[in-house]
Amino acid sequence: MAREPSVFLDWSDASYFDKGIINDYRELTELRVTNKAKWAIGNITGEVDWLHSNGGKFASVPFTLKGTVPSGATQKFTEANGTLSSRTIEGAASKVVVRFTGASVIEAKWTARACIPTIGRLHGDIRLSRRRTAR
Repeated sequence: MAREPSVFLDWSDASYFDKGIINDYRELTELRVTNKAKWAIGNITGEVDWLHSNGGKFASVPFTLKGTVPSGATQKFTEANGTLSSRTIEGAASKVVVRFTGASVIEAKWTARACIPTIGRLHGDIRLSRRRTAR
């Protein structure tokens, strides 16, 4: 997760606002994130690459997302509700590419089926060592 969060996260519906009256100013205002992992993910950080119409990179800006994305769910993050934080760039970028650079596992669920064999082996080893000690 720490090395490559983009393996577990997808983005879509990136929206931005042009804050300029005379000059062009772009700011990311909305982003949807889908969690493909089997556990909840939070503390998501990344970078927005702002691109010219020809595809060349104009600027990169860091962003942070507040909140948790449950396993298999899509979560909407917005500047308006305080769950998306990003900086403004000056320029007429027309496209964005989102890269995730960090995230944390918030919740990991283990099934009873996966744990029972391990618990049984440990229990067996404990009983066996007690028998040896008692003799």
